[in-house]
Formats: sequence, C-alpha cells, structure tokens
Amino acid sequence: MIDRILFDNPRKNPPEMCVYNVGFIRGHTLKKTYSKSCDSILSILNSNTRPISYTVKSYNPKHIITYTCKRRHFTNFDKALEYALMMQLYIKFIPSSFKPVPPQKQFCIETKYRKICYMRNPITLALWKSIWQNCNGGCYYKSNFRNARKHYYDEINLYRSFVGCSPVRLYEKLNVMAQTRAEVMAKKNNIMADSNKDYDEVVAFAKFGYGIYLIKMIFDNVFFEKPDFHRLSPSQTDFQRLFSCKQRLIGFGLVKNGFGAYISIKFTDDYW
Repeated sequence: MIDRILFDNPRKNPPEMCVYNVGFIRGHTLKKTYSKSCDSILSILNSNTRPISYTVKSYNPKHIITYTCKRRHFTNFDKALEYALMMQLYIKFIPSSFKPVPPQKQFCIETKYRKICYMRNPITLALWKSIWQNCNGGCYYKSNFRNARKHYYDEINLYRSFVGCSPVRLYEKLNVMAQTRAEVMAKKNNIMADSNKDYDEVVAFAKFGYGIYLIKMIFDNVFFEKPDFHRLSPSQTDFQRLFSCKQRLIGFGLVKNGFGAYISIKFTDDYW
C-alpha cells in the first residue's frame, strides 16, 4: 500500500504524507472505524522513526480545515473521505495538530492454551474504546466485576456484529458454572480447565487489570490468523472458537486474586 502511495505521488515529501485507517471490508460492506487521526508513513518506511499522528478534524470552531480532493474542496472530513473513496484518490489538508504516537503496550495474558500478547490493531482498538473508554483498571474490579461482565458481553457481540455473526445470549447456568470455575482457580492459584466437556470455555489469568484487553486480544488473534469467522469451528481446540459464528450462549466468571484476576468464559453452540 505504501509503495502504491509513493508511486502515485513521486514528487511528494514522505514526511508530509499519512495513512488514514478507514475501516475493514467484509463482503460488500465497509465497517468504518471513525478514527480521529492518520499516521505518518515515515514510521512504516523506517521502523527507527517514531510514529507521528495527525488530527484529521478540527474541534476549534475558529479553525476550519479545508480538505481538497481532485480540485474539489470540502470543510467536512467525512464528506471529503466519502468522495475520496468513491474516486479512489487522496485527500490534501493542513492538520490542526499532530503528536507522537504512544509506544505500543507490552504485556501478555496467560490462558490454558497459550500466552497471548497485546498487538496493535487500529480497527479493533476503535471498537474496544467504544466499550471501555470510561472504564480503567479500578472500574474493571469494581462491584465484584459487575462492569467487567457487562463490558465483556457487549464487546464480544460488537466484534461479532462487526464480522457479520449473530450475537450470543447470556445464559444464567453458564454464568454460575463460569463463576464456580473462576473461584476454583483463584483458590488453587492456577489456571485449570474444567473436566466437564459438555460446554466450551476460555480460562485465563490477567495481571494488573489487563483483563480489560482480554476479549480484544482473543479477537485480534482470530482476526489475523483465521479471518473467516463463519468457517471457524465451534469445536476448535483453542480459545479462538469463542468467536465462531455458530456460538449461541455465553456466561462469565471473574475472581480477584492478589495482583490480578482469574477469568472463566463458558459458551456453547447448543440451545439448552
């Protein structure tokens, strides 16, 4: 993609060029991320260059940004973007501000199957923020994880909707079993799979409130490794089966233990 941009604009100055993440195409539908910034291509051309993020919209009524695309001028970024996508061209504008992109978070979460680590994915980050933007580590633990359970449920169904899967439904029996499993793991201080195989599960231990990223991290693993969610088997021997389009019911269990939390997610593709 970067090579194409430079090929089409050989006289342009790379430091003045940036890439805007519009979204993700699923079938014939564009799922937009509504990002507020674009990223300089310099960090893509040279990994030693610190990434710079440019604000694409002005939130100061006294500073109006003019967007130009094929000699047409716009004062609304979304309209300029829609036109640029239709014409398959680029947008020119002078950003109201820019700033260095924060370094990528470096942490991992242990699951029964394998360790998963945080990865940068602007598409899912925008979706994640729509659920968790007003909740931090303290909110995650608050009221015996009441907020966390709701956010997990909303986040899973948001991702499922994003890729064209039907939503899963909370099932109280699975909630009880998931909570029991989380309590057993916390008591023994160990990630342990349930011997009852009548349903599927994801069990994990997340340190320091990193559990707020668990669902995103699982989804990102599926997103990059097996992007066809409709063909993902519900009997997949890994946590990725959580996002099989065939799953129907789900339940959550969370217990605080020391500096982290034991997490159990029970789910099934059967109608109980």
